[in-house]
Amino acid sequence: MGSLWQTKDLPNGGTRVWNTTGIRDGCRVRSCATLFGQLVFGPKAKPLLQDPSRIHGRNWMTSDITQTSAGRSIRLACPAASDAMADWHLHTVNEQLVGVVLQDGLDPDNILVLSASQRRQQQELLLLVKPFAWLAGPTGSAIFEVTDRGSGCWNVRGR
Repeated sequence: MGSLWQTKDLPNGGTRVWNTTGIRDGCRVRSCATLFGQLVFGPKAKPLLQDPSRIHGRNWMTSDITQTSAGRSIRLACPAASDAMADWHLHTVNEQLVGVVLQDGLDPDNILVLSASQRRQQQELLLLVKPFAWLAGPTGSAIFEVTDRGSGCWNVRGR
């Protein structure tokens, strides 16, 4: 998940919840979006926000990515079956992984940037990633590896 959470109270008494990338600026997180995108939590996903451990590390049924002039979004509809295999993995990376990643440092076939925030040498990317995707920055490169349990992690190699 990105580090910036946004909410909007609706006239009918409900609340709309989004998650996107941000950069820490003192005691708060600001968007600093270079590419605005967000995760939207559907009605069945919202109750799980009370316990974030119920969101992280799970497979989800989602909408297709929506692209508008305002940005990209994907809706988390509901948790998938426990034995479901993920086509894409949602991962957030920052400059501590391999430095600031430029567009040509992203695997064009296996990574889709949902949201990007950058301020000076700070960066946060919210990525949809396929297994064995790569990314590269000034301090190294990384390959996305999926374990037999379905979770993924970046295997980093320095330069």
